[in-house]
Amino acid sequence: MLRTMLLLNITDKPKWISLFNGKDLSGWDTFLSYVPESGSKEIIGVNKDPQGVFSVVEGSIRISGQIWGALTSQQEFENYHLLQYKPGAQTSLGVKQKKSR
Repeated sequence: MLRTMLLLNITDKPKWISLFNGKDLSGWDTFLSYVPESGSKEIIGVNKDPQGVFSVVEGSIRISGQIWGALTSQQEFENYHLLQYKPGAQTSLGVKQKKSR
Protein backbone atom coordinates (compact mmCIF):
# COMPACT_ATOMS: atom_id res chain seq x y z
CA MET A 1 0.00 0.00 0.00
CA LEU A 2 1.22 3.44 -0.81
CA ARG A 3 0.41 6.91 0.42
CA THR A 4 1.45 9.96 -1.57
CA MET A 5 1.58 13.66 -0.79
CA LEU A 6 2.94 16.55 -2.78
CA LEU A 7 4.74 19.68 -1.63
CA LEU A 8 4.27 22.55 -4.07
CA ASN A 9 6.28 25.75 -3.92
CA ILE A 10 3.66 28.03 -5.51
CA THR A 11 4.04 30.97 -3.14
CA ASP A 12 6.71 32.10 -0.70
CA LYS A 13 5.44 29.50 1.77
CA PRO A 14 5.29 25.89 0.51
CA LYS A 15 1.79 24.44 0.57
CA TRP A 16 1.06 20.76 1.15
CA ILE A 17 -1.48 19.20 -1.18
CA SER A 18 -2.71 15.70 -0.55
CA LEU A 19 -3.04 13.88 -3.88
CA PHE A 20 -5.12 11.11 -2.37
CA ASN A 21 -8.35 11.60 -0.43
CA GLY A 22 -8.10 8.27 1.43
CA LYS A 23 -11.51 7.14 0.16
CA ASP A 24 -11.36 6.46 -3.56
CA LEU A 25 -9.26 7.07 -6.66
CA SER A 26 -10.85 10.41 -7.57
CA GLY A 27 -8.29 12.57 -9.35
CA TRP A 28 -6.35 9.55 -10.62
CA ASP A 29 -6.32 7.58 -13.87
CA THR A 30 -5.49 3.89 -13.96
CA PHE A 31 -3.99 2.04 -16.90
CA LEU A 32 -3.75 -1.71 -17.33
CA SER A 33 -1.78 -3.60 -19.95
CA TYR A 34 -2.77 -7.04 -21.23
CA VAL A 35 -3.11 -10.22 -19.16
CA PRO A 36 -0.17 -12.44 -20.22
CA GLU A 37 -1.87 -15.67 -19.10
CA SER A 38 -4.86 -15.00 -21.38
CA GLY A 39 -2.83 -15.49 -24.55
CA SER A 40 -4.18 -12.20 -25.86
CA LYS A 41 -2.08 -9.07 -26.22
CA GLU A 42 -5.13 -6.81 -26.16
CA ILE A 43 -4.52 -3.82 -23.87
CA ILE A 44 -7.16 -3.42 -21.14
CA GLY A 45 -6.77 0.38 -21.20
CA VAL A 46 -7.36 3.54 -19.20
CA ASN A 47 -9.78 3.50 -16.24
CA LYS A 48 -10.83 -0.09 -16.94
CA ASP A 49 -10.00 -2.36 -14.01
CA PRO A 50 -12.18 -5.50 -14.15
CA GLN A 51 -9.99 -7.42 -11.68
CA GLY A 52 -9.67 -4.64 -9.09
CA VAL A 53 -5.91 -4.27 -9.46
CA PHE A 54 -6.15 -0.74 -8.03
CA SER A 55 -8.20 -0.28 -4.88
CA VAL A 56 -8.43 1.66 -1.63
CA VAL A 57 -8.01 -0.36 1.55
CA GLU A 58 -8.13 1.23 5.00
CA GLY A 59 -7.30 4.67 3.62
CA SER A 60 -4.35 3.56 1.47
CA ILE A 61 -3.93 2.82 -2.23
CA ARG A 62 -3.50 -0.90 -2.84
CA ILE A 63 -2.04 -2.23 -6.09
CA SER A 64 -2.32 -6.01 -6.39
CA GLY A 65 0.27 -6.38 -9.15
CA GLN A 66 -1.77 -9.04 -10.99
CA ILE A 67 -1.46 -7.08 -14.22
CA TRP A 68 1.18 -4.55 -15.23
CA GLY A 69 -0.25 -1.06 -15.04
CA ALA A 70 0.16 2.53 -13.96
CA LEU A 71 -1.55 5.05 -11.71
CA THR A 72 -1.23 8.72 -12.70
CA SER A 73 -2.67 11.93 -11.31
CA GLN A 74 -5.10 13.78 -13.56
CA GLN A 75 -3.38 17.08 -12.74
CA GLU A 76 0.10 18.11 -13.80
CA PHE A 77 2.57 19.50 -11.28
CA GLU A 78 6.04 21.06 -11.40
CA ASN A 79 8.71 21.99 -8.86
CA TYR A 80 7.59 19.49 -6.27
CA HIS A 81 8.78 17.02 -3.65
CA LEU A 82 6.97 13.68 -3.86
CA LEU A 83 6.74 11.83 -0.55
CA GLN A 84 5.85 8.16 -0.64
CA TYR A 85 5.59 5.82 2.28
CA LYS A 86 4.22 2.45 3.21
CA PRO A 87 2.28 2.49 6.48
CA GLY A 88 3.97 0.23 9.02
CA ALA A 89 7.21 -0.05 7.05
CA GLN A 90 10.30 0.34 9.21
CA THR A 91 12.21 2.47 6.74
CA SER A 92 12.92 6.16 6.66
CA LEU A 93 10.61 8.39 4.63
CA GLY A 94 11.86 8.67 1.05
CA VAL A 95 11.82 12.10 -0.57
CA LYS A 96 12.21 12.35 -4.33
CA GLN A 97 12.86 15.77 -5.82
CA LYS A 98 11.45 16.48 -9.25
CA LYS A 99 11.96 19.57 -11.33
CA SER A 100 9.63 20.73 -14.11
CA ARG A 101 8.66 17.97 -16.46
